[in-house]
Amino acid sequence: MREEINLLEQITSFLPSDKTLTFDMTRTNRHWLVDYEYFFVRESFSVERLFSETCFHHYDYAKKEIVHVSPYQLIQTHMEQSMKHCWSDKMSIGAIELLAWSKKTVEKDTGLCYVYDEEGVYKGIFCHCLNRIDEFIYIGQSLSEFFDFESTLKEVQVTNPQDDFPAHKRKLSKSQLLPYNKLLNKEEYIIFDAELGFTINFELYRGLIDNIFITLSQNDLRYDKLEPVSNTDCLYFLWHVKDEVFEFKLYNKSDYIDTPLVFKVLNNVLEHLGAKKRFVLFREFDFGQEFGLAYLDGRRTAKLESLFRIQILPLDRIS
Repeated sequence: MREEINLLEQITSFLPSDKTLTFDMTRTNRHWLVDYEYFFVRESFSVERLFSETCFHHYDYAKKEIVHVSPYQLIQTHMEQSMKHCWSDKMSIGAIELLAWSKKTVEKDTGLCYVYDEEGVYKGIFCHCLNRIDEFIYIGQSLSEFFDFESTLKEVQVTNPQDDFPAHKRKLSKSQLLPYNKLLNKEEYIIFDAELGFTINFELYRGLIDNIFITLSQNDLRYDKLEPVSNTDCLYFLWHVKDEVFEFKLYNKSDYIDTPLVFKVLNNVLEHLGAKKRFVLFREFDFGQEFGLAYLDGRRTAKLESLFRIQILPLDRIS
């Protein structure tokens, strides 16, 4: 994204050499790790500008490393190595370009990067934290989706600021700010505590299926027989319906239900039964260990996903 980088460099050229453009990333992404202030990383920045005592494997470590490379290169190298190692099963990563950094995230060591695949094709902006390496967070194709850099440039040219300068933020629409309980009807969803407080066993799951999941699906979901098989290495039971058998192999031994796996299989059952709707897992910014469970068609799911405060959770894992 050389065009955007050039524009950001043009804006920061009107600032003192040790100052930069800041990005208020709150209310720009559904993931809490992005919800902080970041700053545009200038290649001339000193180690003091980029690192703190609690950041990036400690300040002393950074001072030793920058004998060989610049602070900017140090961060970019570590970010690229970490992303390639940790995200190899999610996407092809050929090269990254460090865009912004934050010293305010509670997890520290968090940056925004332009990412290219091994063929050199641009894939977008991603957030990566060196201390939460499994988090796979897509931001967008450009920061211009969230910030008005043209108006920002005009203001810095006129005002000649002598400190860090906040990029002008675009406003979210009323539809994006709508809370989920104003979009969804009461019969379309429930809010679920992932921690049940009970020993996980077959009878517990049978109760959840009979009393919650089938009810929420308005009886689209059904079975001819639920057959327990084993509860040794994992909770293993079979779902018989309409001449088909679906396997549930649930390895979670705590008092949390094996959320992604359960609903992935239940959606396969619904597909087999010809249902038009599917179960959708979601989180709202203010949730703790709760998650939302909705039963929606594709159109309603897209509307839910468009809400700013909502993150749709993948059914292969929950992070």
